[in-house]
Amino acid sequence: MSPRQILGLVTLIAGVAYIEWLMVPPPIAARPAALVDEPWELAGQPRYDTAQALATLNKASLWGKLADNAVPRVVDAGWRFVGTMARARERYVIVKVGDQAEQKLAPGDKLPDGTSILAIENDRICVLINNKKRSLAIYAQGLLSGEMSGVAR
Repeated sequence: MSPRQILGLVTLIAGVAYIEWLMVPPPIAARPAALVDEPWELAGQPRYDTAQALATLNKASLWGKLADNAVPRVVDAGWRFVGTMARARERYVIVKVGDQAEQKLAPGDKLPDGTSILAIENDRICVLINNKKRSLAIYAQGLLSGEMSGVAR
């Protein structure tokens, strides 16, 4: 095809497209819906006796009963979490006991209070307390991003 034939074909296609565009009918205008009063109301919120609900929750043993031989845990305020570190696949938690140097503990080691460490993640550790797995947050929740520990220095 010569350039003159290509130009003629493009002009013909554009002309047919323009004529088809003009033949499309305009959109139908939307009519506003007629507003009618509806005979319904919002249901009111039920009233509950919070004292009775609290008494029921206190009476229920939602997480099981404490074993008879369970020893109440006393929190040792002489130590604290400093942070975590990782080297390849090894993970460690760093704790500080009193004025001593920081200790690096791995899974399988025991915390200063005797609790066994099962696993260490970036911001929490999994420990075994009374033969039950528990997850402990290392850093205090809701701190500013620049602050790494909840303990005042």
